[in-house]
Amino acid sequence: MLEVGATSLVRDSELCRALQSAQDVIVSEAAYRIATTNGEDVQQVAVEIGWLLAYLNDSLATDDASYMVNYMQTIQQRFDAGAASIAPWHTYLLLAESFERNLPRYAVQAIATLMDTAASTSQTRSRLPAR
Repeated sequence: MLEVGATSLVRDSELCRALQSAQDVIVSEAAYRIATTNGEDVQQVAVEIGWLLAYLNDSLATDDASYMVNYMQTIQQRFDAGAASIAPWHTYLLLAESFERNLPRYAVQAIATLMDTAASTSQTRSRLPAR
């Protein structure tokens, strides 16, 4: 479905392979849900989610939350300026449901840990509600 995810770092780890193998399903589910909830174009939302997953994969592959921190801060700035229609942390929370359905438990836990780290070091920290 998306070519965007192919631009992420290619990593040979079980965690990254799990995310990459479920990416199309996750993007489809989440894009439809987010787009219909917010009255957005499904394809545009799918592209944005593809980018988020690419940065997430890079962070997981390198065990470095800075990829996600930088991405989330950039998207938050776009949202604050009116150039993005949905806040990045809200997008992540909607994605979390799709992660739960489509990824092994260890992957869901690793993603949650990474996002907690990203939230704790990000200027957008207050935008991530407690789970």
